[in-house]
Amino acid sequence: MEPISHFFYSDRLKLQFWDYGQDGKPALVLVHGGLDHARNWDWVARALCERYHVYALDLRGHGNSAWAPGAMYGLVEHVLDLSALLDIIHEFPIRLIGHSLGGVIMLHYAGIYPDRVAKAVSIEGIGFPAGHRVHGPASQRQRTWIENVRDIEKRTPHSYPDLKAAMARMKEANPRLSDEVARHLTRHGTNWALCCGSLTTMCAPSRPTATTLRTLWNSMVRSRLPRCSSGAWKVGRRSQKTIRA
Repeated sequence: MEPISHFFYSDRLKLQFWDYGQDGKPALVLVHGGLDHARNWDWVARALCERYHVYALDLRGHGNSAWAPGAMYGLVEHVLDLSALLDIIHEFPIRLIGHSLGGVIMLHYAGIYPDRVAKAVSIEGIGFPAGHRVHGPASQRQRTWIENVRDIEKRTPHSYPDLKAAMARMKEANPRLSDEVARHLTRHGTNWALCCGSLTTMCAPSRPTATTLRTLWNSMVRSRLPRCSSGAWKVGRRSQKTIRA
């Protein structure tokens, strides 16, 4: 069964989320990582629907969500968008799962609104290790940020002549994908551009840099992660924990 597409507005930006159904069950929201889209959660969402009413957010600049004017893709904007969606769902305390950037976003939300979060699972999304350049001198961080933004300004979305070519690029980036999964992710991650007669990626050509996440990393590490009402967990490659009702 296909999820239902809905749109909402956050700071006047039109964003998309997907509703996988199961009314009457506890709400659970999935937040994807950078350079990804919500439909990457399809297989996970279908399994979770047995116990939860599942939603998945397309972050700004990803999937069918609008690109932000001025390339505003900082962590605070993403947390703002998640807050707007959760207010629409309005089932608190809520359950959250995030991957990579999505994990950082939902952990930040849980730290700001601990009373609104029942359970939180972050998959490879806790922040940067000690020694990363994000912890370097302020002048160097600012210089790196300026150079990154100026470089991003020159980027344009990747284009492909057809779905097969786009799938080939997807499998080149991740050889472990089956043809079925690669087709699914590519179909939901590209749009047909009438201007040039080709498929283009739906992800905006700019994204948060390491510098934009530094504040979150420091606040979480120094406080040993703010806990929500039932705790927050990190899920890595070698260890996993599941949500409990």
